[in-house]
Amino acid sequence: MAKFVKGQSGNPKGKKKGTKAKFTTLKQAFLDAFEGLGGTKELQRWANDPLNQKDFYQMVAKLLPKEVDLGERASDSLRDLLDQVKGSTRGLPNRTQGKVR
Repeated sequence: MAKFVKGQSGNPKGKKKGTKAKFTTLKQAFLDAFEGLGGTKELQRWANDPLNQKDFYQMVAKLLPKEVDLGERASDSLRDLLDQVKGSTRGLPNRTQGKVR
């Protein structure tokens, strides 16, 4: 059985030190594109258009955890928002078995 040598990589041709992971690079590209398209201000303007609200809530639903325990301390406005999100996704194919309680 081969022993590891201190200070030597197990994969000498592997990723160089300091190289960013592909996900980190992709995430930064999306953030740059988001800012280039107007950032949060433009997203709010787009989401406030009644024609886009269904799409906006569907997008938010995809970003939320699949299951959320609201407990007793959840405010009515949060419950209303989650009901709207659930309602805006009716009629779409159910991709997850998760549920919002």
